[in-house]
Amino acid sequence: GIPVPGGPAHVVYVWFDALSNYLTAGGFGPGGIHPANPWPAGQHFIGKDIIRFHAVFWPAFLLSAGVELPKQVFGHGWWTVEGQKMSKSLGNAVDPHWLIGEYGVDAIRYFLLREIPFGADGDFSHRALIDRINSDLANDLGNLLHRTLSMVKRYREGRVRRAREGEGEAEAALRLSAGEAVERYIRHMEATNFQEALKAAWQVIAAANKYLDSSAPWALAKEKKLERLDTVLYHAAASARLAAVLASPVMPETAEKMARQLNLPEGWLSASFEKLTALDALPQSLDTRLGQPIFPRIEEDAREELRRKVAARIAEGEGQAGAKADGKAAEGKSAAEDAAGNLVTLGEFQKLDLRAARVLAAEAVPRSKNLLKLQVTLGGEPRTIVAGIARHYAPEALVGRTVILVANLQPARLMGIESQGMLLAARDGERLLVAGIEGEVSPGAKIS
Repeated sequence: GIPVPGGPAHVVYVWFDALSNYLTAGGFGPGGIHPANPWPAGQHFIGKDIIRFHAVFWPAFLLSAGVELPKQVFGHGWWTVEGQKMSKSLGNAVDPHWLIGEYGVDAIRYFLLREIPFGADGDFSHRALIDRINSDLANDLGNLLHRTLSMVKRYREGRVRRAREGEGEAEAALRLSAGEAVERYIRHMEATNFQEALKAAWQVIAAANKYLDSSAPWALAKEKKLERLDTVLYHAAASARLAAVLASPVMPETAEKMARQLNLPEGWLSASFEKLTALDALPQSLDTRLGQPIFPRIEEDAREELRRKVAARIAEGEGQAGAKADGKAAEGKSAAEDAAGNLVTLGEFQKLDLRAARVLAAEAVPRSKNLLKLQVTLGGEPRTIVAGIARHYAPEALVGRTVILVANLQPARLMGIESQGMLLAARDGERLLVAGIEGEVSPGAKIS
């Protein structure tokens, strides 16, 4: 704090400067608030540990300056990791960039808002994240869109048509369920209860999947009941569009992917919310564009690879934390003494098949900021490798290089790509350096 001039018993704390940035960033000066400044804030989100400064000091500053108060100050909770407090000193802090690279930004956004009531403390675990992706995003949302558009393509040449004459009790029940879900969604969003709002959105998805199962469009197609078939497929597609609308604040990229596959018109989200959430807002006829599933399931082999990578990151974090904590206690130890607890036998080491590999091609992995896809050769034996080095190497910088490959590692799927080995690299602080070989060597040469 800074002593008040002429009043040494009082102190001006950094909070005065820090909090005023909310106003000055948007334009605030001797003339007051600039017309382009969006203040007052409708929602003011802060961590629960600094609520006193934002709910007592900040309103006092604003009142003294004659400036409007934020409409709401909301203190959110903390996340633990696998049951432990998140801490750099413990080495268990979750890197959001790494999470996004592995799972995708929309999946992370959905998980964080769906898993725990907003405002309460919650626990982050990779197992819970993968389970949520597989159940809610792949089995429910992704499956509704993909199965609907697959049947539209198979039975109706990709065109959705509305046949009002074919509507009945099933469609009325679907509309009623969707209307109730939208009402709950609005109520909970306005109350900053994102978890319950998303539950309401998923009621639309559950009702639509149940509607498809009971209406059995595959049987209608077989029986040539085309009018009824068009009605069912239209309402399923309309439910998918409504699900995209409700998911869009949390998963904007996913909503756009759904809109592209449904072939919705440009500016499809620009109408009033009342119009957007009407089930019949879907055009009466449109040609759809079936694509890949928007959320592929994370199967067991990919789960195992993720577990391995997570364990490696945790071990790395624990190692860094341990190094800091031990500090001077480690001084004077020899390298042999330091490594004594982590020794492997010669037989264990000889199980590794290390080979020289020539990089033939390299490219970025879509939807990942960390991964590169490499095509390498071990001398007549081509392989595909997925490596987490995109933040350190441009793809073209690797082509032609000879790298060291763990050639007998069990294959694993990363972002839908099977990786058939692992590159060796050295981490030096923030840098990651791919290990190579000095001089010319034939691809496939054994490293020993």
